[in-house]
Amino acid sequence: MSMGKRIVEARKNKGMTAETLGVMIGLSKGAIWKIENDQLKGGPDPETVVRISEALNDTSILLHYLEENPVYKSIIPKIFPDLNNIRRDPAIIFGKFRREASEAIDAAEVLEEIFSRTDPRSVPNFDETFKAKLEQIVDVERCSQEMFFALIAAGIMTEEDRKEIHRRQQEKCERNGHHKPPTREASAAKA
Repeated sequence: MSMGKRIVEARKNKGMTAETLGVMIGLSKGAIWKIENDQLKGGPDPETVVRISEALNDTSILLHYLEENPVYKSIIPKIFPDLNNIRRDPAIIFGKFRREASEAIDAAEVLEEIFSRTDPRSVPNFDETFKAKLEQIVDVERCSQEMFFALIAAGIMTEEDRKEIHRRQQEKCERNGHHKPPTREASAAKA
């Protein structure tokens, strides 16, 4: 799919006209037409792509732009070889997340054992163990963000879907009495 077609798809998914998109980012309807029909030699400039992505609230446009950009294809993977390993297949994405989550569970068990002691700092190599195990837990957060980004970039879900999932999770937590946002009364009492 071309850059222009990717933008058209994202714009239509938002129910937005080309004219409205142009107004939002400061371009004419004709300029948007040229971008969407891949009529600009070399494609749109990076700043325009960022503005379009922000206006449509669709980060997959940025990833698509990078993947189609000759500089990215030629230079970035040489400087950052780990970027060559990004895979969008859902089975791979979820498999990686499962492995990271499993390692985080193991790390949490070790930390639980350490902190069940009266003096956790008396454990040999406490500082190094503590930091290493927390790194494994942080990997889950990073993997989760990467997973959502990859799913959005692959077109499996949208940014709106991601927000909806987070909203539903927050509502579930609040129903169960967890992570409840502070009430005005509680905030005023603290002040």
